[in-house]
Amino acid sequence: MKIKGINVCIGCMHPLDKDGECPHCHLNIKEYKPIPHCLLPGTTLAKRYMLGKVLGEGNFGITYVAWDFVLEVPVAIKEFFPADLVNRDIIRGTDKDVYAQGNEAEYQKRLDKFIQEARYLTRFSSREGIVSVRDFFYANKTAYIVMEYVPGESVKKLVQTEGKINAGEVLHLMQPVLMSLAKVHRTGLLHRDISPDNLLFNEDGKLVLIDFGAARVCDIMAMKSMTVLFKRGFSPEEQYRAHGSQGEWSDIYSICATMYYMLTGKIPTDAIERMAGEPLPSLVDMEEIELPLKTKEAIMKGLSLKAEKRYQRTEQLIEDLYKESVTTERKDVPKQIKWIAATVVPILILFIVIAAQGNFSSEKPVHTDMASGSAIIRTTTAPAVTVKMLPTPKKEKRTKKPTPKPTPKRKATKKPTKTPKIRATSKPTKKPKKTKKKTEEDDFIGSIG
Repeated sequence: MKIKGINVCIGCMHPLDKDGECPHCHLNIKEYKPIPHCLLPGTTLAKRYMLGKVLGEGNFGITYVAWDFVLEVPVAIKEFFPADLVNRDIIRGTDKDVYAQGNEAEYQKRLDKFIQEARYLTRFSSREGIVSVRDFFYANKTAYIVMEYVPGESVKKLVQTEGKINAGEVLHLMQPVLMSLAKVHRTGLLHRDISPDNLLFNEDGKLVLIDFGAARVCDIMAMKSMTVLFKRGFSPEEQYRAHGSQGEWSDIYSICATMYYMLTGKIPTDAIERMAGEPLPSLVDMEEIELPLKTKEAIMKGLSLKAEKRYQRTEQLIEDLYKESVTTERKDVPKQIKWIAATVVPILILFIVIAAQGNFSSEKPVHTDMASGSAIIRTTTAPAVTVKMLPTPKKEKRTKKPTPKPTPKRKATKKPTKTPKIRATSKPTKKPKKTKKKTEEDDFIGSIG
């Protein structure tokens, strides 16, 4: 695949070497096999994006890596493709459109929700811990969401290769994700697919929650049913049922299950198996995991089988995990402190200076108006303030100070011209000529002065 005449990797959009291999992700293009219902590498969308390989697919869509010709950066594009409602065959045909299989009304309803949820997600494009949404559009009788491309490996892959993660690091990594997820939940949006393979490490080593393709706007008062979506070990029991009551507590179960996996290196017991009597080993009994007891209890509470026993708000979970309330952001407190420092403190200093100048006014008068007996004090942090001063000692000292006049100094400059140096010398007349030149120069300099 070529971009501006350069052969690039369909896996990461980096330039290929001379042998056609990618030195960045080491993908061998010859070994890549297209998926029949997925768009082929090199496909152009919206006259702006060129698709690469498939990054992943789920129940609701297919995610591709792509190149943005406008911004000239790699991006991730999510195609709405509910496998239970649509189909497409790219290998045997050239048609890129998707076709509804039977229930077209249901497909259109879900398609409209997909775009609606994309609009919700654009509000959080600057939040740390969740993937940013940059664009969305219709094409090929379906819809697409353009997201930030996160090239790092997933939590699932890291744990599979290196084992469980240090307890303190788990809390540190998950805090920005939890904080941003709480913001998303406030809009009524649920992720519904939080798991270790949807948490990726970015270039800064921070976790980013991706794949909001399964997200749904949750109206608890009007909700009757939601699409069945589950991932064994990480989904709560209500997501196994079409009429299960799903809400913020459902995402809380999934994120606590993900933290459990990071801490232990083991997938939690599936919710359905737990309902049948299979126990879930508790973190409280695992002494090798170095976490405070209350932190372990918080994670296990989030993993409660019954929804009503879990945290109902993400802020409640964060508060117990990190021992600080996040129900209100305290960004205004530093601003108030800065305002006080910038206004009150200079005023206090100003009054101290005024008091000090009043006490020592006989020694160091300050910009006094002789007619009104007032002093004007100016500072860089406060407006000019007029302060009444005692006029009697000021006027006496003001009249005494100007008495020494510069006239004697001017006379002193004329003295060298009257000095009897010419008379005292018995030398030739050349020296008196020099003295005359000096006096002329002195007079010229004096005239300039």
